[in-house]
Amino acid sequence: MNTTEQNNRLIAEFMGMQDTPIGWYDNEEAFHSLLRTEGNTFDNLLFNTSWDWLMPVVVECFNRYDDIEFMNNDVFRADNHQFKLNDALLETNINSLYETVVEFVKWYNENQPINYFDDWVKEMMSQSDYSEVEIMEFEEHYQNLLSFEENIEMFLEFRKENLYNENR
Repeated sequence: MNTTEQNNRLIAEFMGMQDTPIGWYDNEEAFHSLLRTEGNTFDNLLFNTSWDWLMPVVVECFNRYDDIEFMNNDVFRADNHQFKLNDALLETNINSLYETVVEFVKWYNENQPINYFDDWVKEMMSQSDYSEVEIMEFEEHYQNLLSFEENIEMFLEFRKENLYNENR
């Protein structure tokens, strides 16, 4: 797999897409509706060549950037990714913007401090047989500073306790 393929894969996962045996599945249908395609599974990822593919990612970068709070709130730092994204947009060069998006996604994945409950629910819905009701019952126990995996362990313990109490 070459670097472009790796970077497109990184962006696809950032956007919530899943690699399946039949192609990249767009669970959120962000690209399905935008590209007006018949399905929501794609054989090729075109983030590096298509503005239609790249721009929703740029919007998502800005949205996620706004969610992250910096301890020193220094918005004029040299590594401020919001400014880098703006600069790359002003260049109107897809290659420059693509590289900036890849840089942001890598940075975000390394620095994401909070795992939101809604994101965890989506992940659980896609990877387990639990119903949405069962998963939503866990909300008051969810801890957003723990990893998804740590919360899954807590959820499984929570479900065990609930089943045990129901069978008493």
